[in-house]
Amino acid sequence: MSYVTNMDDYISIIKNRSINNKDINQSLVINHNNLHIVMKFNSYYRKYKDYIDKNIINVKMNNNDILTYFMNPKKLSNDLYGTTVYWALLMEINNIVNLYDFKLKIIRVILPDKINTVLETIINNEI
Repeated sequence: MSYVTNMDDYISIIKNRSINNKDINQSLVINHNNLHIVMKFNSYYRKYKDYIDKNIINVKMNNNDILTYFMNPKKLSNDLYGTTVYWALLMEINNIVNLYDFKLKIIRVILPDKINTVLETIINNEI
């Protein structure tokens, strides 16, 4: 498994990569009286874990990274992928269910230059 020395270095490496904004979970959306509820009921990560894990690296978080992203997977998703869509995926691939626990010294992330291919393969398999 490869490591990057800190999140700033990793973000600078991948900053200019384009990311496909497709969601990777099957969800049920309920709209009622101006209330919008999204319920995730099937995770493609769990279904395609072995395939996705081949495109994951570990990134060492320095103290500044830990403070920057503490309880903020949406910011990390936006910094890595240019969208907040993948915040729940970051939580899931790191086996985190509570935002308070989003303070890892080493975090698993999908390679931004592979995420489009990974998601397209998953979606093509689901069609």
